[in-house]
Amino acid sequence: MNEDDKRFITDAEALHLIKEGEYVHTFRSVNNILLGADISRIRLMQILEAFPDKIEIAGEAARSMGHGIAIVDDIGPLFIATDQGRLDIFDPPCES
Repeated sequence: MNEDDKRFITDAEALHLIKEGEYVHTFRSVNNILLGADISRIRLMQILEAFPDKIEIAGEAARSMGHGIAIVDDIGPLFIATDQGRLDIFDPPCES
């Protein structure tokens, strides 16, 4: 995916799309290893607010794993579990 294909969203849009619950699953890809962790919704809201211009719709691979939002910070992308139904309405998946 090149820079022109990225779709950036607001923190409010991201909050609407992430899975419900007190904790939300996330993962990072570090040296071809997936590292997963649950983050409290409160902490996730703080992260979204800290990087408002770095929130984007994830690529098809992450989306297919149920993590359709990414925040790109100094470490790299943090993929966030999304409500697939809401995400598919908000940003329909690519047709192959």
